[in-house]
Amino acid sequence: MFKDYGSVGLYIDFGKGYKGLNKKVFDFLYEHRSEFEKALGKDLEWKKTDKQRSCLIYKKIYEGGTFKIERWDELQNKMVDSMFKLYNVLQKYIPGIEKIVRTYKS
Repeated sequence: MFKDYGSVGLYIDFGKGYKGLNKKVFDFLYEHRSEFEKALGKDLEWKKTDKQRSCLIYKKIYEGGTFKIERWDELQNKMVDSMFKLYNVLQKYIPGIEKIVRTYKS
């Protein structure tokens, strides 16, 4: 939870020395971006930079935030709903991610 919003997402980081693997997994999921956006909305954010080892796919939910205590229940419910949607879409691609990991050579 942040000051003005909550968020849910997938943080991709296989650890030190695996920056290339992180990028490969991200690129694989990005190829299926339309499925993720169909489930979670077009405002899904995809972050991959050469400066960072990790990659991130996330959605901001502007239904509250840290200082809007009266809206925490609503925000939490929307965050849980979005996480469940992300989980359901991601499940289809776990075998593909496993294959990438097994065949990865740094």
